[in-house]
Amino acid sequence: MNDEGRRILGVLKKEDVENIQKGDIKVIDVVIDGRRVKYRVEPLMDGDNLILCFYPETDMCINYSQYKFSRIVEMIEVIAGISHRINNPLQAVMGFSELLKERTNDKELLEYTEHIISSVTRIKRVVEQFCAYTNMLKNYDEKKEIQISRILEDSLLLLKSHPYYTMVDVAYVIERDFTINASPEMIREALFRLLENAIEFAYSSGTDGWVRITVDRGEEEGRVLVENSGSPIDASKVVQIFEHFYTTNDDKLGLGLGIAKRLITLNNGSIVYKEDSKHPAFLIEFPVSEREKVSGILIVDDEVENVKLLEKALSSMGYKVDCAYTGKEALEKIESERYNVIILDMILPDMSGYRVFLDMDDEQKKRVIVFTGDSMHPELEELKKGRVRVLLKPVPIESLKREIENIVNERG
Repeated sequence: MNDEGRRILGVLKKEDVENIQKGDIKVIDVVIDGRRVKYRVEPLMDGDNLILCFYPETDMCINYSQYKFSRIVEMIEVIAGISHRINNPLQAVMGFSELLKERTNDKELLEYTEHIISSVTRIKRVVEQFCAYTNMLKNYDEKKEIQISRILEDSLLLLKSHPYYTMVDVAYVIERDFTINASPEMIREALFRLLENAIEFAYSSGTDGWVRITVDRGEEEGRVLVENSGSPIDASKVVQIFEHFYTTNDDKLGLGLGIAKRLITLNNGSIVYKEDSKHPAFLIEFPVSEREKVSGILIVDDEVENVKLLEKALSSMGYKVDCAYTGKEALEKIESERYNVIILDMILPDMSGYRVFLDMDDEQKKRVIVFTGDSMHPELEELKKGRVRVLLKPVPIESLKREIENIVNERG
């Protein structure tokens, strides 16, 4: 089926249209013949007109995206060759300008040569940054599951050499971490450019400049909010900030935010400027990985403090956490929902943890971690013989996390 054959006309709500910005790709629900179908919406500009193209979310759509990316790579190779040809004559212009500067005392001529050298240097910087960007796109690493907090830490580590980094208070909070299916190199570069922009804005705001990064996730999407202490961007300029070469600073090329947005979009994410914020704030959203959407953990323990501790520790890893304080409550939850991991105490108010274990089906039994303070419990040896994971309290939370990851990696 060709490209035109997959396009349909659709009617969008006003808020849907307002949320679709030039160059963005969104997924919306469209009702057709009483059925709700997901469609990818890709806006295209035709002069002053905005055309919305609708593509069904199918494997064909994915293949189309791969085809488009391969065409981008071909274009990049052509542009890289052109860039090389630009650099050679630029060298001649700069060299002869410098020679002219050395051999004249004419003040007006010296001023002209300074302007020429300054302009050539600026063109050179544009070419260098563009080549670095296109080279990264050309040699990008394959998409895989990555934890957003680790990529964020990598980007911050790279920024520590920035001259303004130590002059700005940079802090981040992981409310709930999440995993996405994306190219690590692209996301690292996108976050680097966004954070670099935030640090420079914060520095320009004065001696108490700050940057705050918050990572959180919902049921279907993960969010990274980047805020800084700079002055809010004028509403009339918001639509331009993601355009290549747009800048309010003559010393900058205006590539940072445009590149960041492009890299995020290529990885099925979105980025918007929050106009309702008192300070400059950018919100990035990614769909969380399919595996993480179903990663639920059930904690079965009658000690309230222990449950609160585990719930907080495991939620910060991005897991959906459920709790049961009795054996009966645990069995009801296990019957109604499939959990990826069940953390089970052996002593419960109404029955033993071993009884709960015996009432599970074989698949759920393979997902159990016995987490108990009763090292003398008579059924522990039976559980160990059955190759059930057993951790005796107290145990480092990191050890529990490793066991959880082992089960999730083995069984999904």
